[in-house]
Amino acid sequence: MEMTHRKKKFLAFELFGNFESDIIGNERYFVFKTEEMPSITSGYRSDVNSEKDTNGMYLTENVFRANDEDLYAPLKEACMTESICSNKDKIHTIVSPFIGNNLDYNLKDIRKIGHRGNGENSPVNRFPIENTIPSFILAHEKGAQMVELDVHLTLDNNLVVFHDHVIKEKSISKITYEEFVLLSQVEHDNSILKFSTLSEILDAIPNDLGVYVEIKYNSDQGPYPDNYPNNLVEQVLKLLENHNKRKFLIASFSPYICALTKAICPSYKVCLIVSNNVYKEISKSKLSQTLEQFVISSGIDGIVSNTDFFPDIKDVFAKFENLDKLVYGEGTNDKDQIKELEKFGITGFCTDNLELYQ
Repeated sequence: MEMTHRKKKFLAFELFGNFESDIIGNERYFVFKTEEMPSITSGYRSDVNSEKDTNGMYLTENVFRANDEDLYAPLKEACMTESICSNKDKIHTIVSPFIGNNLDYNLKDIRKIGHRGNGENSPVNRFPIENTIPSFILAHEKGAQMVELDVHLTLDNNLVVFHDHVIKEKSISKITYEEFVLLSQVEHDNSILKFSTLSEILDAIPNDLGVYVEIKYNSDQGPYPDNYPNNLVEQVLKLLENHNKRKFLIASFSPYICALTKAICPSYKVCLIVSNNVYKEISKSKLSQTLEQFVISSGIDGIVSNTDFFPDIKDVFAKFENLDKLVYGEGTNDKDQIKELEKFGITGFCTDNLELYQ
């Protein structure tokens, strides 16, 4: 893969664990979208032109600075990112953006998205196994324009597709690919079914089937290997660049993953996933304010909301006319709810019941 790099950007995030003061999951965000590097001064943070909300969250274009030697340190060969000035509370990342070879398309034209392929497994939908090649192919046969899948990075840098962070009490980020294969295999009809790498899936499914890549990262599931989120995003983008005739959407519950992906390669479609499980302790007004600021500062293309959570953020959807608006969850499996959601400008439905969208 040959990547055309632009001038480096500076991306800064602050991670912390106290949920009561948390705004976006367990991450505070600071995103800088300028083509030029910020000016250099001594010191750790510049509070010029910054504003604080009541929880101490910086919401404006506050400039983080590092010393000249750190900020201009060359990136490692073939790397897109390098973390600097890091400790347990702060991650500062220099981003080396590139111009992607990915296929451009209008995400608003994608309505039917197969959740984990043909749908999440349940007592009435046991086979094919979710997140496997047979499930993705069946979804395509049912008219899916795109399939959603869940991506992790193993300890030996293989991108594997599986929903949960943990498999048989072992974190996927801390096991090798060989261990993953052994732990994830399922017996069915006297044969062994296995979960695949993202690369194997992209090679096996039809070329006209788009892929919604959910990058799985939750710092509550840590500790992760060093530089894990940066390495995960880099490996995903490098692989997708080798499949540039396919439509891709990249999404995550992690604001850091979303902002980092968009900063590295702005041409990819990137969405933040939101749900009541993540934001249940945040007031509606505070949530709306922060999501609006994140949309503006990160440059993401859209939001994917759980249908149960949508009433809490519909004002955010209404405020941004060009924002791509997608949903997932039980409401996508109900005809009446689908019709109501479409009235609010929802264009994409990640569903377990593709037959409803014929």
